[in-house]
Amino acid sequence: MQRYNTEILRLTEENEVLLLYLICLAFLFLVLFFRNFYNLLKKRAYRKKFRKLEKQYSATQLKIEQSQKELDALKAQVSDLKQKHKVQINNLSTNLKKQEEELNKREDHLEYQRNAFEKYAGFKIVDANNSRLGAHFLKNVISHIYEDLEDELEEKTSNALSTNLNAQEKALIPIKALKNIFSLLDYTVSVIKRDTVSIKEELSYLNLFLSVIKYLKPKTNFSLKNKLTDDEQKMLKIRPTLFFPFIENALKHGDLNRADSKITIELHASSNDTLTYTVINSCEFDTQNQQAHSQQNNFGLKALRDLLDTYYPNNELEYRPITENMYLSKLVIPYVND
Repeated sequence: MQRYNTEILRLTEENEVLLLYLICLAFLFLVLFFRNFYNLLKKRAYRKKFRKLEKQYSATQLKIEQSQKELDALKAQVSDLKQKHKVQINNLSTNLKKQEEELNKREDHLEYQRNAFEKYAGFKIVDANNSRLGAHFLKNVISHIYEDLEDELEEKTSNALSTNLNAQEKALIPIKALKNIFSLLDYTVSVIKRDTVSIKEELSYLNLFLSVIKYLKPKTNFSLKNKLTDDEQKMLKIRPTLFFPFIENALKHGDLNRADSKITIELHASSNDTLTYTVINSCEFDTQNQQAHSQQNNFGLKALRDLLDTYYPNNELEYRPITENMYLSKLVIPYVND
């Protein structure tokens, strides 16, 4: 009996242990059930959220793709605008360059026209002065004739009476001088429209001019040293009456009434294609400074300078006293062959 009770007690204890196990297993089952149920609910919530996020992602992706397309379109527009801008800049640069070249051409043309006009005006001034210059030196010559005429006529008349000349022969002396003056005047008028004359022709009228001065200043010793050959005199060309102002200056400002007074003229060509014309005349020492000052303000010298600067830009003009009673005028110009 005791053994039975013991066995019963043991079985009871085992049943209690089994029951405890069963309770634990049931609790674990419930825990697992609720855990799985919770996970199921969470998964369901996650799936709903994932689907929502997936839709948002798809929508966002579509927006991104749309934005990318718009960005690509904008990039294409920007690239096209850049290309157009570059083309416009190139066109503008080309147009500006063309306009600048055109402006430079116009400026060059205007400068050319300005220079041509100044040169033309210079030629016209020189031509006008040249025509005035002929009348100018003839006026001075005629003035000298009238100043010396009375004394000269008395002297020549007394000489003529002493040699028993008739009245007609006595009148020939001033008439020849006036005839030479008329010839010089005719020459200055006839060459106004000519650009050049031969040195031979110029010298022929220069000699005529000297003959007039010989009549006015009979005590003056004249010397013309022409070192040019006859062919050179025919071929070499100069401006008409170019040599006259130097002789007129010697007549107007020189001291030619003394017994030792003189006018020496020298003309020669150099190997460097230049022509040198020199006039040395007597002058008074006390009036040299006055003479130089007169030349600086003299119309004849100004007209001569205008002529030389226009037609002979590389000229060399020198005028100065060389001794107490001698004065030098020198001109060096390039010459022109016929």
